[in-house]
Amino acid sequence: MSVQNSNNAYLRFGSTQLQGYWTEQLNFEETADTEDTSAGAGRTHIAREPKLVDNKMDFLVIYDDVTIAQYVQTLRAGVKDTLIWGPEGNASGKPRFEGSMILTSTKYTQSVDKKKHSFTLSFVQGDTPVATISGGDTFA
Repeated sequence: MSVQNSNNAYLRFGSTQLQGYWTEQLNFEETADTEDTSAGAGRTHIAREPKLVDNKMDFLVIYDDVTIAQYVQTLRAGVKDTLIWGPEGNASGKPRFEGSMILTSTKYTQSVDKKKHSFTLSFVQGDTPVATISGGDTFA
């Protein structure tokens, strides 16, 4: 699982752009299931082939109390929409992930002085991505 800390990152979920103060941490995980393809008598080891690929992401996003109302209303668990993520921003040639993702969990935290707010947003893949960083896709 890769972890990225950056203020240059670009993150948009549906119509909500979360680029403001951005994030403390991002976790991105791409996994593939496997299938047992062992056949025949006398085998001593399992043979496997890759199956479907899955993507999961968690973002810890920090904001101040000026912008918080917009995000509390739009970032709800159970929403399925397009997520666009650029770990180095969205300038031409920078790596890009884009795909249908389901927001499975939204954890909201507020600092004691009530000036900083954070969301931990957890996403799972909703369908085949349009663009993947591992596939070499970039912003145009």
